[in-house]
Amino acid sequence: GSHMCPSGWIPYQERCFYISHTLRSLEESQKYCTSLSSKLAAFDEPSKYYYEVSLPSGLEELLDRSKSYWIQMSKKWRHDYDSQSRYCDKIKKYYQKWKRTFSECAELHPSICESEAFRFPDGIHLN
Repeated sequence: GSHMCPSGWIPYQERCFYISHTLRSLEESQKYCTSLSSKLAAFDEPSKYYYEVSLPSGLEELLDRSKSYWIQMSKKWRHDYDSQSRYCDKIKKYYQKWKRTFSECAELHPSICESEAFRFPDGIHLN
């Protein structure tokens, strides 16, 4: 079957991404994504450097390179003692690459939400 994203969302593989340009704290960003039946986007691709993030090109070209965007906390690079940390994960453009970095969770940034694409069984075609 084909995969579909809601209008205004960016399709990539079997995921849909949405950029919210509104400045919010991490907690408010999480609530906002939840209100859209999604969660903060997770970019946990295996990479030699954990801070390098590979973004879908359709998403990357819509980001403002002068801003940071809240994303899901990386489970891979967090330890138990970190779970109460006041620092939350975001992506920021350094030179030519978007990298995972962090800020105090109360800081206000735009954010990226992610949901799974809807699946339509074969034979159903939306006009």
